[in-house]
Amino acid sequence: MTHDKPLPKPTVGDALILALASSVGPFSVNAYLPGLELMSRDFSTDLALMGQTLTAYLLGFALCSLFIGAISDALGRRRVLLGGMLGFAAASIAAMLTPSFGLLCAMRFIQGLTAGVGQVVTQAVVRDRFTGLSATKLNGMIAMIFSASPALAPVIGGIIVVHFGWQAVFVFLASYALVTFAAIWRFLPESLPLERRQKLRPGPLFIGYANALRNPAFMSGALANSFSFSGTLLYTAASADFILRILKMAPDDFGYLSFPMVFSSIVGASACAAVVARIGGKKAITGVLGLMVATSLISSLVNYEMPLAYPFILIGPLLFSLGTHFCMPEMITMNLDYFPKTRGLSASVNQCLQSLGFAMTTAFIAPLVMGAMWRYSLASAVVGLAALIAWRVALFFRPRALSKAGVVEEHF
Repeated sequence: MTHDKPLPKPTVGDALILALASSVGPFSVNAYLPGLELMSRDFSTDLALMGQTLTAYLLGFALCSLFIGAISDALGRRRVLLGGMLGFAAASIAAMLTPSFGLLCAMRFIQGLTAGVGQVVTQAVVRDRFTGLSATKLNGMIAMIFSASPALAPVIGGIIVVHFGWQAVFVFLASYALVTFAAIWRFLPESLPLERRQKLRPGPLFIGYANALRNPAFMSGALANSFSFSGTLLYTAASADFILRILKMAPDDFGYLSFPMVFSSIVGASACAAVVARIGGKKAITGVLGLMVATSLISSLVNYEMPLAYPFILIGPLLFSLGTHFCMPEMITMNLDYFPKTRGLSASVNQCLQSLGFAMTTAFIAPLVMGAMWRYSLASAVVGLAALIAWRVALFFRPRALSKAGVVEEHF
C-alpha cells in the first residue's frame, strides 16, 4: 500500500481524522480541569499550584509548535503524526501513575510537546493535498468538528471525575490518542512525497526565527493576538475556581461555562468576514478591541459592587470571547503578509507566542484573580488594553514592513 497518492477531493473522512488529531490539544487542556481540586488534595497542594500543571503543558506545546513543522517537512507528515499520538498516550498513562507533583508537571510538559504535533501538522497535511476551494472546504469541515472539543472536553472530564476519579481522565486521554493513532495508520495517506521533503537545517531555521522576532509589525501583531486570546483563556486557566468556588457548581457542571464560551467564539469568528468586507479589518479590529476593554471594565465595576448570578455573570466573558474570535482570523491573515516565502515559519512563531501567552496567564494572572469575579474582568480589561496598544503599534509599522517584503497592501 502506498501513502504518497493524494486524494482528488476532500471528504468527511479526511475531516474526521484530521479533526481527531488536532483536537488532542483541546481535550488535553480541558478534560482534566474538573479534577484539579481533587488532584490538589491528593498531592497536598493548593488549587493555584495545581494549575501550574497546565502551565507546564502549555510550555511544551509552545516549544513543539516552533519546531514540529520543520521536522515534518523533513520526515513526512504521517510518521510525525503517528509518533505524536503514541508519545501522548504514553505520557498520559505516566501522568495517571505518577506519585509526585513534580513528575506530574513533567508528564504534562511531555503531553504538550506531543499534543502540539496534531494541531500543527494537520494544517500542513491540508495544504499538501489540496488547494483553493478544496483546501478551504476541508479546513471548514475540520473547524466545525474541532470547535466542539473545547465544549465537550470538560463535560466528559467532569463526568469521568465524578464517577471514576481524576486518574481515569488520563486513561481517557490515552485511549483517545490510541484511537487517533489507529485511524491515521489505517486511513491517512502520506501527503508529503520524498522528493518534496526538505533537509532539516538548523541554521536557516534559526535565521528565519530571528527575522520574525526583529520585525516590529509582525511581533506587535502576534502579541496583539496573544494578549487578546489570553483574556479569553483566563476563564479556562482558572475554570476550576470559577465553576467550583465562584459559581458553586459541581465538577460535572463545567458545560455551563464551556458551551456558552464556545458558542460565542463561533459567533465572533462567523461575523468577522462580513464586517471586515464592509468596513475594513484595521478599523474593525481597533473598534472591537476597544469595546472588549470597555465591557470588561464595566463588568469589573458591576461585579465589585454586587456579584451577578448565573447566567448574567457570563456577559463580560462571553463578549470578550466573541471579540477575541472576531479579531483573530483577520489578525492572523494580516500578520502572515510580512513573510510570503516562509508563512509556515511565521505561523509557528505566531502559535508559539499564543501558547506562551496562555502559559503566562495560567502561571501568573490566574492565581491573582481567583476568588472574585471582578478581578477576572479587570484582568481581561488589562490584557485587552495591551492587545489594543500592540495592534496600533503593528499598524504603525505595517506599511514599512510590507514595502520591505515587496507585498502590496490588501487589507484596509
